[in-house]
Amino acid sequence: MTYFHFYFYEMRLRSYYVLFSTFSTFFICYSFQLEILYIIGKPFLEFQHTFVFLELTEAFYTVLRISTSLTFLLICPFLFYHFWSFFVPSLYKIEREKTSRLCVLLLSLLICEILFTYFFFLPKICDFLLSFEMASGTETSGFNGAPLLSVEFTARLQSYVHLFLKILCGVLVLFQIPLCVVVFYSNKLLHVSSFYRNRKLLGLSALLVSAFIVPPDFVSQIVLALFFYLLLEFLIFIVFFF
Repeated sequence: MTYFHFYFYEMRLRSYYVLFSTFSTFFICYSFQLEILYIIGKPFLEFQHTFVFLELTEAFYTVLRISTSLTFLLICPFLFYHFWSFFVPSLYKIEREKTSRLCVLLLSLLICEILFTYFFFLPKICDFLLSFEMASGTETSGFNGAPLLSVEFTARLQSYVHLFLKILCGVLVLFQIPLCVVVFYSNKLLHVSSFYRNRKLLGLSALLVSAFIVPPDFVSQIVLALFFYLLLEFLIFIVFFF
């Protein structure tokens, strides 16, 4: 009974830490809402465009959504640390080493996913969407020299944030494929020979996936397909590591 009392006390204490950290992180993110909005919107603002909001509550709810999403992203490592600290005494040494490797892989994939989305994928998406702006420069009205056809784009803040979070979640799922493969390898559900024999098919699959994900730009598709192919080669390599 004493042991259970100690466990419940530790769980309650760690829950207080997590709740306090969650609320503190949320209020800090909300306090720096302008800076966070600028960082998130910088890939779009570099194309000399601005944001607008069409409803009175749109900007407020958008800021709340950004603060909540960023809080969840920042608090996940802290939450996982408390889970790890609570359950690590019950694990064997070999289980601790294996779990530590999985944690390092998960953190590395998360950082790579954020950097890849922010510096490469999102600017490509913005460039593709802004390419639909049209201005006829050959035919003019004859009086003031203005073009006959002009299609300009002004992004809503809510739409951009929704697109940003959707892209971030989608790429996050793709970047967790190596972690899932490692788990399957550890549980003997996959073998390296299955990847090795189907290497050509995996390369073709990487090319098809990149064609569906990125805009119809040859360079972007080749770069993303090469990235996916190297990722698949990395999956073959990590089985020897684990």
